[in-house]
Formats: sequence, structure tokens, C-alpha cells
Amino acid sequence: MSYAGAPVDEEQVEEEPNDDAKSANGVQLGTITGELTGKEQDHFTISTPESSAAGGYFEIRITDIASTELIRVDVYSSFDEGQIYYDGSDSSGQSVLVYFLAAPEQAYRIVVGHWNLGSTAVSSYKLDLRYKRFVDVYEPNNEQDVAADIELDVPVSAFMAAGHRAAAVESAEFSDWYAFQAAAGTLNVLIDQVPKNVELVAQLFNAAGVKVGAAQGGGNQGADVMLSRTLPADGRYFLHVTHEPLAPATHGPLTVDGPPTHVVQPYSLLVSQ
Repeated sequence: MSYAGAPVDEEQVEEEPNDDAKSANGVQLGTITGELTGKEQDHFTISTPESSAAGGYFEIRITDIASTELIRVDVYSSFDEGQIYYDGSDSSGQSVLVYFLAAPEQAYRIVVGHWNLGSTAVSSYKLDLRYKRFVDVYEPNNEQDVAADIELDVPVSAFMAAGHRAAAVESAEFSDWYAFQAAAGTLNVLIDQVPKNVELVAQLFNAAGVKVGAAQGGGNQGADVMLSRTLPADGRYFLHVTHEPLAPATHGPLTVDGPPTHVVQPYSLLVSQ
């Protein structure tokens, strides 16, 4: 995991008017100084950095809030204008820290406002935007027809994560498909270093799309997945890796420990004979 798109060195300052989506300020990674006056909201837009082919996640920090005020932040997808997430101060002057997963080549709108929509107070703040990209050379591979080619006995490192294009992320977008050549006989699959908050499951298919045996899961979050199957013939095979039962989080509060484990820790896959 590494930063993509270094924050700009120069100070960014909110430019009024930016009270609605049409007048939103386009901003870059880094810190923006802003001020809420009256009942207004401040709108900003930012795009996923170009160097991020697999997507990644944004960290949003709103700090230096007036000690008497509670601030709210809303995040929207520019693709469908749907709301991805919102959160706010739990107490007066408290900073607001959130994250959300982003898809490649997408734009997002960030709205800063009073938690109490009727407030007319003047409140300055600092909006800090950072982005970390997923280092996953196998993406995009969330469908069988774009399966990533891998070699036997060569470890694979990949993320069980999916970024927001729209407000909602479909469960299928988390899927990872892999393709490989194998000989008749025993095939072993090991998935380890599984993030502690995710349960993974693997299913093997032949070239015709027919399942080879049953799916195999780890049984618990963070557990290894071990699958062994007897292949009837030489040929091309597919492995589908996904989560069960619920999709991992794609947004939420940013804690002192950072975002959830699956956002920062890849799983490891080894297919061998």
C-alpha cells in the first residue's frame, strides 16, 4: 500500500460560492481551509489519482473546528450523485474522520456543513484529503472473462476490496478471478494472510465453466482457505475467490488504527501441483 498523488505543497483555500453541487470547488489532495457562514454547505470535488489502476481509498479529516460547533461531512459519487456515506462530530469541536473506497477514474463530491442544519454560526475548519492506492496488479478481474492469468507455484498478493463507482457497491465487484494451466492430478490451493475481518471462499472451475468439486471456505473471519481437488485432464482452469457471507465495508469512520484490516492488508494465494 502506498500513497498515490502527493498532497500539493501550496495551501488550498475554499473559494465561494461553492454552496451546491454545480459550484463545487475542484480540489487536490492536501489541506483546504474553509469556513461555514450561515446555513450554507461547502461543496468540493476530487478525483481518483490517475496512477491508481486498482483503485484505493480516500481518508477525509475535518479538523480545527470551532469549539462550539458540530460539523458533518457527506460523500457522494459523481457517477450517479448517490450518497456514499455521512458522519459528523459527536461533541462540539470534535474532528470528523472518515474513509471510503474509490474506484479508478472516478470523481467524488465532499460536502461539509453544520451537523445542525439550522445553525447560522460561523465556523472555520480544515479539510485534509489523502489517498492510498491498492497495489494489486491482477485488477480488474472481478468477472471470469477478465480473469487474471497466474502461474502455478508463484504467490499472488491481492486485496478483497472494491471501490465506489456508484453510491452502492455490488457484492460481485469484490470477486477475484484467476486463470491458469494445470495438469491432470492433484491441485492444491492455499489462501492465507486473510484479513481478520473477512471470511474468504474459493471455487474451482474447468475451462467450460463447470465446477470442479464444491466451494471451500475458511469457516471464520481471518481463517486460511485450503482446497485440494483432483483434475481429470490437462487444461485451463479458473479459480474464483470471494467473501462470505457479507461484503466487507467500503466506507466508515476512520479510527486511530486506520481503516478496517481488509483495506490495508492483502491476502496471499498459492496454487500448486
